[in-house]
Amino acid sequence: MGIWHIEEGNTMNIRVAGRVFASLAVVGAAWLAGCSGSGQRADASGKPAGEATHDPAAHAQGPMLKFAKRLVGDWQSKGPDGQERLALRTHAMAAGTAVCETMFPGSPHEMVNMYHLDGEKLVMTHYCAAGNQPRLEASSIEGNSVELKMRDVTNKLSPDEGYMGYLKITFVDDDHLIEEWKNYGGGKEQGTVKFEYTRVKG
Repeated sequence: MGIWHIEEGNTMNIRVAGRVFASLAVVGAAWLAGCSGSGQRADASGKPAGEATHDPAAHAQGPMLKFAKRLVGDWQSKGPDGQERLALRTHAMAAGTAVCETMFPGSPHEMVNMYHLDGEKLVMTHYCAAGNQPRLEASSIEGNSVELKMRDVTNKLSPDEGYMGYLKITFVDDDHLIEEWKNYGGGKEQGTVKFEYTRVKG
């Protein structure tokens, strides 16, 4: 089975969508081929404010962020030439309250996805090679999958500019991962790109 494939919609002739879609899909294919702080405010009694009401470490153990932490590690993907290459590198950071996922590490088109909680929701910001930054969110886990849907996007320079507005993450098992991204432009879905990863051992 191929490591990635693209499903194009009937509206791919909208030119603005091509920019961002190429950034994630075409560029990715070509590459595969070739806060912490210790200070606390005190209330009037001298007791650290919020001490009994908020425990970031405990909050980070919730199911949504735990799901994101399953991404931690190195993942490889097979290019069109059949060769396996490092395609995803992920680590936890910020005292375990965030997860940083790097796509195509070390390449000119390296991109970063940052996962963290906002209340009980899992939020991800995609720092795209197209130059915009979609924020996606999920509020539930369905089996071994999470669907992150559009919240907003920064640095979108025109209403018709393309952006990645959806991500579904599926763990086939602990060592096999599928990411399905959807691209939007001109107010419509433009296509899907699918990546399949295998965890690097050792």
